[in-house]
Amino acid sequence: VGMTRDDWPEWARERGSRVHLACQYLDEGELDWSSVGPDIDGRVRSWERWKVEAGVEIIEAERFVWSKEHGYIGRLDRILRDRKGEALADLKSSNAPDPATAVQTVLYGRAYFEETGKMLRRLGVHLDPDGGLPRVETYTDVGDWTAALAALRGVNWRAKHGRGDRGEGERA
Repeated sequence: VGMTRDDWPEWARERGSRVHLACQYLDEGELDWSSVGPDIDGRVRSWERWKVEAGVEIIEAERFVWSKEHGYIGRLDRILRDRKGEALADLKSSNAPDPATAVQTVLYGRAYFEETGKMLRRLGVHLDPDGGLPRVETYTDVGDWTAALAALRGVNWRAKHGRGDRGEGERA
């Protein structure tokens, strides 16, 4: 989609990638716990604990989705089934919820809908660094789609026209 968080420090993005990979191996039954570093162990255990306590069954993981209608591609983290039915879940290794997750998940959800005809609940699963239950947010605001389209239009405009910034001393 081209809307990644470049303002996150490199170490945080790298940690998030390792958390995602470890959770994927866990979901596939292939995780070697001795390979999990202490800086991500709690978050991976948080995912494991939530799956058990919420009765989660993983349907798909790390699926690429493409919106032909709106011209974007993304990789959603999980399609799962829990006690409430099917949902699209985005795993987050940051400690604080980010409102941008609502926009991210609505874009994934729309592309998934275009491909499958299924509209899913959207979840942000904020993994606990100490291994406790994660904070799970359900996104239902109908305005998320409007915000996503505006952000997408901005990204596409910048890709087509450049940043549009004017250097110091430059005249219009």
